[in-house]
Amino acid sequence: MTASVCVDSCVAFKWFAPAEEPGLGDALGLLHAHRDGEIALVAPSIMRVEVANALRYSGCGIEILQGAIQDLTRFHIEYVEPDDGILSRAGGLALEHGLSVYDAMFLALAIEREGVLVSADRKAFGRIPASVCEIRLL
Repeated sequence: MTASVCVDSCVAFKWFAPAEEPGLGDALGLLHAHRDGEIALVAPSIMRVEVANALRYSGCGIEILQGAIQDLTRFHIEYVEPDDGILSRAGGLALEHGLSVYDAMFLALAIEREGVLVSADRKAFGRIPASVCEIRLL
């Protein structure tokens, strides 16, 4: 069985960031492992919108923004539309751990899939106990 890895928007943003972006190598390593079938990348469907928004405010041009939107589909990540169960769990996690519901959706999905959450958001996820979910910070 292929390991399920939930990547958050901070990690996905790095795939399109300049070469000097911290953690870029690790982020690309996840994408390559997914391409090679070693892991299965999964994310809430909102991830694509969050990445597009982050790129918009990063100062990149329209070509990079539109290319990233296409790439996020081409990468064959499994995008999950949060159902009532995931959204309810995310709400509980948000309240319990001081997260936004947006951030907590990634955590809830990782828990549901019994997978790992990979994030570059140390502020949000650095304080989550390992007993909640395995979290790898880039």
